[in-house]
Amino acid sequence: MNFHIPNAKIKKFPADIIAKSGGPLFSLLGYLYGDLTELDIKSTDKIIKKSVKLKAELKNYGKLIKFLKGYGALLNTIRPENLISFSEYNGYMRTLEDDSVDFKYLRLTERKYRYISYDAWITLFY
Repeated sequence: MNFHIPNAKIKKFPADIIAKSGGPLFSLLGYLYGDLTELDIKSTDKIIKKSVKLKAELKNYGKLIKFLKGYGALLNTIRPENLISFSEYNGYMRTLEDDSVDFKYLRLTERKYRYISYDAWITLFY
């Protein structure tokens, strides 16, 4: 990937992609598909507030998954919340808390989340 997209600079997979809010992945798709205006991806680089940035990233990843499914990708096991870091995932789960649902069963240990996240990223690239 570093050969086709010189500005990607990925040394640690998927940590570098997560740190750049999926930027290298969107660059790769732009290289492969050409025009990605139908995705309507919003840049999250200038957003300061973490909760707003997290919601924007999740929305971008959701659009990406929907876009790839439209072209026949089998991504039914991937959720946008699997493509963010573990600390962001915990913050996301805190925003979802509701009295009617017991979220302690949805919380994951870092080890389990890392496995799910790696699997999601590998499936997305494969």
